[in-house]
Amino acid sequence: MASIRDVARLAQVSTATVVRVLNGGATVSPARTERVMKAVAELDYVTNGVAASLSRGSTRLLGLLVSDIANPFTAQVARGLEDEAVRHGYQVLIASSDFDREREAAMLASFARRTVDAVALLSADGATESVSRLVRSGMPTVFVDRRPRTRRPSRSCARTPSRPPARPSAT
Repeated sequence: MASIRDVARLAQVSTATVVRVLNGGATVSPARTERVMKAVAELDYVTNGVAASLSRGSTRLLGLLVSDIANPFTAQVARGLEDEAVRHGYQVLIASSDFDREREAAMLASFARRTVDAVALLSADGATESVSRLVRSGMPTVFVDRRPRTRRPSRSCARTPSRPPARPSAT
């Protein structure tokens, strides 16, 4: 896999010039830009997402945790969120807890490890310890079609106007 140094070497420019070209910098001459882009194509260079995330302070990833991925309403919400996210340059990681609190905790921890920029929750129970921990961490959180039942209910809550909020079934 080609590195940014490989691109710079082939284009006979500095790595800083390569970065400016790839980020759309206006201070690079057309001739150098052309050399860099030719080297990128020749080497099949792909930007390192981790490095880019570190430099911009954002992963451009959103986490969506749902209780039941097979629920048609959940699928509509996921599709709408993903469409909007893509429109704004984000990608969505979707996880289903299958109504299992341990799995929910594991999925939220996974989102944190991947340093998602925000989490949307469409889960049956907003009162789990893992959700409370998420809210306390300061992670931007949106509760979809649920009222958060945490000690800090200051997070966003998106409700659908056409139907009442879903409730977990009693089993």
